[in-house]
Amino acid sequence: MTASEFIDYYEVLEISPRANSETIERMFRYFAQRYHPDNSQAGDRSRFDVIVEAHNTLRDPLRRARYDIQYQVQSSARSKLVDELNGTKTWQDTPTSRASCCRFYM
Repeated sequence: MTASEFIDYYEVLEISPRANSETIERMFRYFAQRYHPDNSQAGDRSRFDVIVEAHNTLRDPLRRARYDIQYQVQSSARSKLVDELNGTKTWQDTPTSRASCCRFYM
């Protein structure tokens, strides 16, 4: 899966990355029912397929662990890109920055 193909399954199910299995199941059932192709009002086959894939990935502990690694990489890359676009720099772990940061906590 490349960066352009990465799908945020937590966003798809509208849950936190810290969501427990009950929350994953509840939100999956809600969205699966809402976007099921047989639903004449809001059925959407492509969205339903993504919802099912998100559920299958996040409910399996091993698949979720693998996905979470990719999620962290994508989140980090997204943060760096936003910082570049806004003209801000991310915090650098240097002795100087650590010293100035730690002054506030002493």
